[in-house]
Amino acid sequence: MNSISREEDINRANPISRTALGISLLVFAITVALPSQSQPFRGDVLVQPSHIVPGKVFVYDSVKRMGATGVINHSDASFKTLDGPRGDFSPWTIVVSGGVDILFYDGNSGHAAIGQVNSAGVFRTTTSIPNGQIEPGYTHITFHKGFYLLYRDDTGFARVGNVGPSGFRFYNTWNGSFPTHWSHIVSTPNGLLFYNQKNGSGEVAEWDPVRTGGGFGQITQVNLKRLKPYPGGFDRGWTALVNTSRGVLFYRKDAGRSVMVDVDTDGTVTTRSRSEKTIPTGYDSILSQNDDVLLYDKESGDVIIASFPDVLSLGNSMAIRKTYSAYFSPGWSSLVATVDPTIIH
Repeated sequence: MNSISREEDINRANPISRTALGISLLVFAITVALPSQSQPFRGDVLVQPSHIVPGKVFVYDSVKRMGATGVINHSDASFKTLDGPRGDFSPWTIVVSGGVDILFYDGNSGHAAIGQVNSAGVFRTTTSIPNGQIEPGYTHITFHKGFYLLYRDDTGFARVGNVGPSGFRFYNTWNGSFPTHWSHIVSTPNGLLFYNQKNGSGEVAEWDPVRTGGGFGQITQVNLKRLKPYPGGFDRGWTALVNTSRGVLFYRKDAGRSVMVDVDTDGTVTTRSRSEKTIPTGYDSILSQNDDVLLYDKESGDVIIASFPDVLSLGNSMAIRKTYSAYFSPGWSSLVATVDPTIIH
C-alpha cells in the first residue's frame, strides 16, 4: 500500500572559516519500517520544549506528483503518517513553508498556489494565485517575517511580496542587483542568511519596510538592508543550511560534517563552540520543527530524528536520537514543516 509508512500499524563561521487551481502536490510517499538503529544520547537527555507550536510535516514528490502529511512525536523520536499519499497534485518545482501557509510554485510556468494542513493533517488548497502574477524562472523562494523573497540564481533578479485578497502583491524588485549563484537563502530570527556553496561567500540582510505615515502605517515598499557581507568567509561545499530552535545548522552530505552557528542582530555570524561533529552522510533534505530536526535521504528513504541536549557538558551540537533505515519511501523532493491553522487567531 502506498503510505508514508511501510508499517501501517506504526504511528505512522566555523563555517566562517571557511509553492481552485486544483493543486496536485507531490508529497513524497514515506514508507516506514521499524528502526534499524536507535541512538539515544547519554540517557536521552533532551531539552523539553517549552514553546511547542502545533504543526505538521508535509512532503511532496515532484516526479509522481504526490503529497502526504505526518507528525514528529518528540517524546520517542518517531514519525506518524496522518494523510496520504495523495496523487492529485500539480507539477511544482518549489514548495516552501510560510508557517501556516505552504506556497507551491512551478518555475517552468510561473503557476502558484497556497495550501494549508489542518490540525488533523488534512491538506487543502486555500488560495489560487492568478496566472501571470508571478513570473517563471525563480530558483529560490524563502519566506521571512511575513514576506516571500523570490530569486533567480542565474541573473540575480529578485522580488519581494506576499499573498493578499487579490493574489500575490510585490513590494520591491531588484533587477540584477543581487549577486548571482546564491545556493542557499535561509530565514533566521535576525535576518536572511545568503550562502554561495561554490565560493564560500555569504551575506546577512534584513527587511526594511517603508510605511505610509510612518509608525504602524500601511507598508508600501519593502527594502532589503545589508547588514554584513562575508566575501569568501565561509567554508565551501555545505549542502544544507537550516534554521533550528538552536541556531542555524550547516551540513555537508558528502562528508557528514555538521556545525551550528548563530546570526546576531548586526549580521555577525558566529560558530557555536563545541558544536561541530560528524554525522551520517547522504541526507538530501533537512527540516526543523520546534526542537526536533528530521533528516531524509531521498535515495534510500533513511531518516534521522535529532534534537538538542539540555546539559551543557554534552556540547552545543545536534544530537541524533534515532536512525531509521528505509523509514520513508524514496523520492520525496520537498519536505516542509507547517503550523496548524487553528492556533492562529
